[in-house]
Amino acid sequence: TGLDRITNANDITLSLESTYREVGASKDDKDLLSMKIAQTFYTDDEVVSDTANTNYETRKSYSDIAASIDMSINKFTLSSAVQFNPDQSKIVKKENTISYSPSSRKFISLSFIDEGTKETEKFYGAYPITDSVHIFGGIDKTTSTGVTNAETTGLAYESCCWAFRLAHFKQDNSSGGYNYSTGMELVLTGLGSTSSPLKDRIENRIPGYTAKLR
Repeated sequence: TGLDRITNANDITLSLESTYREVGASKDDKDLLSMKIAQTFYTDDEVVSDTANTNYETRKSYSDIAASIDMSINKFTLSSAVQFNPDQSKIVKKENTISYSPSSRKFISLSFIDEGTKETEKFYGAYPITDSVHIFGGIDKTTSTGVTNAETTGLAYESCCWAFRLAHFKQDNSSGGYNYSTGMELVLTGLGSTSSPLKDRIENRIPGYTAKLR
């Protein structure tokens, strides 16, 4: 409550989750099978608005139903998630992902998202060229319009005494063009590092990639 209220309140979310893990699996091991379903119920019929010049907007008393299933086989992971609209009795969004991930320095992930009027594809990966050098990259593209939302490419070198990384970013600026930027990071073992925000930016752009230089 109050004039400073900037988020919605009085919401109740109910969910059901079932997870199967291999006996003796460590906390870092992935679940063999995971199934989830959830829905949110709203006791307030007004919601904080994101429409200009509007303080509040009305909404229905419940959200769409979200459900997902994930399955892991060795280093492969298959995931499928859907968003079901109970009023329309149809799936309004679905996402399928397949990934192969032996390590954070060697993996590939492909996602396909269908929202009815909008289709998106996301590709992420990293590959070791040598024991010391690896490359990484990611692309997020709306295939229904041909617009590249975000693109990241980079190269990293790691040794016992020092490490170096170079990353290039391309971002859609929503006005028919793109913003470009390039960052680099140098780490001297036991002494310190430069450009630490680069790590978080890369990890946000490339899910599954651990950007901390060794």
